[in-house]
Amino acid sequence: MADFPAFCLRGLRTKDYVVQDALGITLGISGMAFEPDVNTEALRADGKIETSINWEDDDYALDFTLRDSRNATFGVARLQKSKIDEANFLPNPPTIPPGQRVFYERAPEDKNDYHGNIIYFAKIHKTFRRLISGVLASNSELIPPKYRGQ
Repeated sequence: MADFPAFCLRGLRTKDYVVQDALGITLGISGMAFEPDVNTEALRADGKIETSINWEDDDYALDFTLRDSRNATFGVARLQKSKIDEANFLPNPPTIPPGQRVFYERAPEDKNDYHGNIIYFAKIHKTFRRLISGVLASNSELIPPKYRGQ
């Protein structure tokens, strides 16, 4: 198994990924930020679904992620890897055995060596995917956008 750092980073690309008050002040991270893209099932050999992250391998990873204006318009969610491990053993959904619900991987890209994915078992009902996504979001630290407008 690959070596993973203690934290991963998820860019908050749309306003739906953050919870804002009536004045537009960001209060926290929405579970939508961690919901997997169901279209990725067709692209993966294992038939699972994914949501992209960056692994916080070093001090530059956060800056790199924040500078990605396409993916971090509303900031970054920093999540402990251990919280993904814990979510894998939630009591729900009862139809998928604990330990087979949500995983992570490294998946470097041409211009992004930090890239990886949070992987969800594709057959989990949408309600339970949202439950897991909400758990991940509620355990994440919100890092506001640093480079907006640059």
